[in-house]
Amino acid sequence: MGEETVSSIRRYYDQQTGEIPSGTGLAWYLGRDQLHPSMVDDERIWNSQRGWLEGAKQTVKDLIKRLGIKKEHLVLDVGSGIGGVGRIVAEETGARVIELNISRIQLATSKMLSHVDLNAEYGRIKHLQANGLDMPIKAGSVDRIISVNMFYHFSNLKNAIRECSRVLKRGGKAGIDDWFLTQGATSGVQDRLRIEWSSPEGFHRYDELVNECKQACLKIVEEVDLTEAGKKFINQDYFGKAFDRDVTPAVIDNFARIYRYEGYQPEHSKQAADELKNAVMFMGDLYRSGDAVYKQLVVEKE
Repeated sequence: MGEETVSSIRRYYDQQTGEIPSGTGLAWYLGRDQLHPSMVDDERIWNSQRGWLEGAKQTVKDLIKRLGIKKEHLVLDVGSGIGGVGRIVAEETGARVIELNISRIQLATSKMLSHVDLNAEYGRIKHLQANGLDMPIKAGSVDRIISVNMFYHFSNLKNAIRECSRVLKRGGKAGIDDWFLTQGATSGVQDRLRIEWSSPEGFHRYDELVNECKQACLKIVEEVDLTEAGKKFINQDYFGKAFDRDVTPAVIDNFARIYRYEGYQPEHSKQAADELKNAVMFMGDLYRSGDAVYKQLVVEKE
């Protein structure tokens, strides 16, 4: 990644917070340790915060099945957050997992949560602080790669894909789950997303991802479009109503204890909740306008 991007993302996720696990920010209130959207086309899932977590976990389980992860596999989780995805992989399959992340704080939180949640499976998870554009991993050593709602952070999509191809074994598979822009999205839309989601050089177009995979000898074996769930449910009637009921009160009650800084004013709590809601709702607008898509892509190294 560009140094500006690395520094920005690390600063955001390395924040020490009270009340909630460090390294999550207010996204904790959306999906707990699953720091990614719930892209499940099910009305029940979108009616509550609890449903969002269930849906986010199901999204990961679906990708695990598509990748055909087995117990004997070594799985690399690129951009592992606080380990929610890796824990599901270890629990569902028994595979060995390397969680790769540039954030020291997120990895520390992942270690803590994995030890509490997995017990016996905890030893199957290793933690590696490194940049996904320059991974200290031997070429051809990984059976599977999984990356959930993280590729939008990369400043250089071409290098990210080529690095994934380098570490994969021949015949190994990678699963990328993420939101992408389409050709219709303007530079203004891209700039807004980069600001709202702490990714100053990120947010890529889907056709660029497909092209870079082909250039890196990664054959597309399955492509799943999850955009419809975003179109139908990221609006005031579903996501917005649940957010107002379940998330806004929690943010208002806890914001001052999560982020301790000089100049805090009581109205900052409500402003923070509104900004988070509006950022998510904007993604729903982009899905409906056709300016963004949400995909799960499975590729195989030739």
